[in-house]
Amino acid sequence: MFSARSLIVVALSLAMILIGINSQSGWLFWLAGLLLAALLVSWLESLFQVRGLEAERLHPPGAVEGEDLEIEIRVRNGGRFARHLLAVVDADPCEADTRSRFVLKAKRRSIREALREALAGDVEAAHDDGYPGGAAVLLLPRLPGGEEEAIRYRRSGLRRGIYRDWPLYFYSEGTLGLSRHSSRITPASRLEVYPRYAELASFPFLDALLYPWRELLPATTRGEGLDFYGVREYRPGDPLGRVHWKTTARRGELVVREFEAERSIRLVVLLDNRGSDSGGWKARDRLDAQARVAATAAAYAFSVGCPVTLAAYRGPVPVAYEAPGLRAALRWLAALESEGEPGPTEQLEGLRHMISGGALVCQIVAVSSLQDLPAASRIPQDLGVVWILVEGPDGNKWNTGMEDGGSLERILRHGSVELPPYVEGVAVCGRGDDIAKCLENPCVTCAGLRRRGI
Repeated sequence: MFSARSLIVVALSLAMILIGINSQSGWLFWLAGLLLAALLVSWLESLFQVRGLEAERLHPPGAVEGEDLEIEIRVRNGGRFARHLLAVVDADPCEADTRSRFVLKAKRRSIREALREALAGDVEAAHDDGYPGGAAVLLLPRLPGGEEEAIRYRRSGLRRGIYRDWPLYFYSEGTLGLSRHSSRITPASRLEVYPRYAELASFPFLDALLYPWRELLPATTRGEGLDFYGVREYRPGDPLGRVHWKTTARRGELVVREFEAERSIRLVVLLDNRGSDSGGWKARDRLDAQARVAATAAAYAFSVGCPVTLAAYRGPVPVAYEAPGLRAALRWLAALESEGEPGPTEQLEGLRHMISGGALVCQIVAVSSLQDLPAASRIPQDLGVVWILVEGPDGNKWNTGMEDGGSLERILRHGSVELPPYVEGVAVCGRGDDIAKCLENPCVTCAGLRRRGI
């Protein structure tokens, strides 16, 4: 593949040939021939540089969005001759790359800018903080025949998702730089990028149901908990470790201990994973923002011993996943795609038959106007719902009757919006806000009062 320099060399050679014909100067023909020979040699050399190479990509299997990822690329030269000035180009895993060839385009700078960077010593400072996105271009000065070299770099700016087998290119312009060639390979890779989450000191929606609930229980019940409940006679199959020996000696028959059943609230996190763009949101950006909120709520629920169910839609069909732990929940959120069809109101109604009674549903909704708030739905009486509203890019202007316009949080605090009767609390996460502060300080909370008849 020829470059602009190649065309200049060809044009210059033709000009020399024409001048040589008119002036009958033989040395011009020799000079033109040397230029064309250099062009041919450069073409063959750059083609040779990118052939017969193998590569392996090594990295941790998982990462958290926003954090740096250490990547090592091992390049092996399967030929007998060394390769020189070889560029190894690692594509961005977060972007679909369907190119069969790679062309390296240097950033155009003026002579003044180049001299300023050279004098300041910043020529090699680029990408010290990791590649924030796009292809990572790494230079391999020399690779001897039959040997292997390892190149390491840090990639930043990773987005939530699961990525497999993204391409890697070998690129060379030869020693003279008159032509360029590239080859593409696809090393086997799998990378899981989990959503970023914050650690909460409290989650009022869940705390209001967990701790006061125990005081309001009408009576304790038997179960597999840790608190002592009472004793009863031995039954076949009871473990001998539960035998209460003092009572057994006093009664003259085997007696075993019983324990109180542990009670917990199941947290159901419902995400709005519609595939359409709306309210200034790209579908993927909207789901990424919700995944961070969902991961934060799930992390707190697991820390206090509450089971967690994550829910979304695959087309028109609701999908619920009972996560056994935080790592599994993060992996499910990483794999979640923007493929749902129903709106927020229909999402809650379609999920109600899949949720057990007594659960707390945390519905995450991206909003840019008051019309985006879910309408009233028909749900069971023993099911509580809280809204976590994620403001979109177009959510800075709200049509309200307040003189200063007001924010969504202020509108909800002043009761300007009538909430459905089953909604037990509302939190608002604006763009750039700290998720932990938003969830620890909701603007509306009455969790548990509806269930207790208050």
